[in-house]
Amino acid sequence: MRRGLTLSFASLLAISSLGKEVPTAVPEIKKEVVNEERVVLDDFLIEEEEGTTVSDVIEIENSEDTTNLYLRFGGDTYSKYSKGKTKDLGYLFGVEITRDITDYLEVGAGTGYQLNSKNKDSSMGKYDSVPIYMTLKYDFNLDSQVTPYLKGNLGYAFNFKETAKNKVNNGAYGGIGVGVEYNNFFTDVMYQITFAKIEPENGKKEDLDYSRVTLSLGYKFNI
Repeated sequence: MRRGLTLSFASLLAISSLGKEVPTAVPEIKKEVVNEERVVLDDFLIEEEEGTTVSDVIEIENSEDTTNLYLRFGGDTYSKYSKGKTKDLGYLFGVEITRDITDYLEVGAGTGYQLNSKNKDSSMGKYDSVPIYMTLKYDFNLDSQVTPYLKGNLGYAFNFKETAKNKVNNGAYGGIGVGVEYNNFFTDVMYQITFAKIEPENGKKEDLDYSRVTLSLGYKFNI
């Protein structure tokens, strides 16, 4: 019986010693797994944060559209009325506001005062105009300080009688041309036409359109 008690007591000691050793090994395994997962998670967060930062910068750069203010002064190098030839020079004072839609395209509106040339036919007279129009400008970006461009205008002109006794009506206005820009200074050549009809005191309406080729100089402000 003593031998049996001795074996039982020895068995209990062995089991208790094994029970004490098992818990110490398990936490070490869990600790290593947790640390490994934390490293992987940290790497993922760092990569995600860096990607977000880059996309934010791209969005900011793309959202920086520019508004442009153009002031121009020009003279008519060639002009003609549909009824009568011209004499003296015509002049143009203009202002335009555009918005950069892309790196190449600008869209906006403009107005000004067109001081038309005199009409050699004094019976027909002359008139001046204030056009209000939409403008479209296409820039050829050549990665240089010199930027060639194409330009088009389309709108409506308010016409004012200057001479003769004929009443002049308002009409459509349009223009197309080419130019070049350098350090915000620009020059362009445009063909423009203002449509008008005159109403004599006794008689039917007649066309008195004014077409011209205008050379303009000016400066662009980025606002």
